[in-house]
Amino acid sequence: MGKKLTVATALKFLLIAVLLTVVIMFAKSCSEMMEPYVFSENIEIFQLDEPSDDDTVAILDTTLGEIRMVLFPEQAPKTVENFVTLAKEGYYNGTYFFSSEPGVYAIAGSEKHDGSGAKTVTDKRIPNEYDDNLWPLKGSVLSIGDRNGYSDSRFFFAWDAGVTDELYEQMIANGYPEAAAKALLENGGVPALKGTDKTVGYTVFAQVYDGLDIVEKYTNVETSGENGTPVEELKINSVQIMTYEQSRDIPSANDNN
Repeated sequence: MGKKLTVATALKFLLIAVLLTVVIMFAKSCSEMMEPYVFSENIEIFQLDEPSDDDTVAILDTTLGEIRMVLFPEQAPKTVENFVTLAKEGYYNGTYFFSSEPGVYAIAGSEKHDGSGAKTVTDKRIPNEYDDNLWPLKGSVLSIGDRNGYSDSRFFFAWDAGVTDELYEQMIANGYPEAAAKALLENGGVPALKGTDKTVGYTVFAQVYDGLDIVEKYTNVETSGENGTPVEELKINSVQIMTYEQSRDIPSANDNN
């Protein structure tokens, strides 16, 4: 079985779970082998703030338009290093958006249209880097490889699973940090992708700050098959890495839209 099937199927089951109940996410234990994760008491949601001049950003030229995102190397050093190195080497040029769940997420970064191609700079999978201050809000970018605590070159853009007032109350009742629950309610996102243990939540390593409308387009493309493969071949044409200050000298393609 290819990696693509595993990734897409796992995400579909995950999203069904979060829409049914948040209790599953914040149960006392996912299994007897796994202790529940205790969130920090001092959560600071900063990923939606405007980037600082010296922040590292990535500009993605894609089939449907330009996406700009700020990276978080302090919170996810290995994941960001892998992404930046591969981007500078040109690895992502011509890679595919290979799976989409309507209105919820779009997965990219594979050499193959079926999503089975992936790479890391060390040829070893990257352990998840879990930070309490980064959450799967709308427009967040998360590394993805498998649900067992490791990732690779593939990543996905989170959109919105539908966080209602009722779901917000359930999150609070089950130990979700209030600041995070409020951010998800007000901005949208996919709560279950955070996970309840450092080995099961996906790594948030970037946040889109320009081109959210392009991300939304990718989450609503026509797909086929159980894995949500886009009917049209959709690609990342190129990725540029620079500071936010440098990026301001490059006119955004979205300013013309």
